[in-house]
Amino acid sequence: MKRLLTVTLSLFFCGMVFGQGKSDEYYQKAFKNLLELDKKAPGSKFLGNFSANPYPPNSTGNQYGPYGNPYSANSIKNEFGTYGSPFSSKSATNPYATDTPKLYDSQGKYRGKLSSNPYDADSISNPYGKYGSPFSSESIMNQFGAGSPYKSDSPWNPYGTGLEIRGKNDSFNIPDLRKLSEWPKLPTLPKLDQIPQLPEVPEE
Repeated sequence: MKRLLTVTLSLFFCGMVFGQGKSDEYYQKAFKNLLELDKKAPGSKFLGNFSANPYPPNSTGNQYGPYGNPYSANSIKNEFGTYGSPFSSKSATNPYATDTPKLYDSQGKYRGKLSSNPYDADSISNPYGKYGSPFSSESIMNQFGAGSPYKSDSPWNPYGTGLEIRGKNDSFNIPDLRKLSEWPKLPTLPKLDQIPQLPEVPEE
């Protein structure tokens, strides 16, 4: 996966250099594809599905599953674990943490951070933020929006699949592509009227 990410980045930037005639939409699409690759990269760790459904094995609502069990190392309900301790910088229950797990719906769309921090802009606990406001259509706290109990991927649907949780994997670090507001700007290459001719090598 690391090699795949490296090759993809290389092709992306090479395309920017040799394809300067392409439209901005072309690069925007390529950049979005990179963000999707970043979500599935080994730098992120699957932590189950944030869901009220008590039956699926990956549901945080399943107290016997690996992600809903309060004794599992990768459970957000383990108060002594990395993702559930109120003292861990990566925990969903630490009200001061900013490096908390991220949520994605069934279409792969980012739904904010699974966090109890009311000041983090992306936190689902921020009542004034895009992902925590009860009035935002992007928020799972909006029962008429992303948080509708009738949506199949809503965490409040007791029969649904919930949202995929992704936490940071300390064993593998890659740049966070989501911190880039736009693709990097490269200098404009000079246009050549014709390809320079190389001098002929005299025959011996």
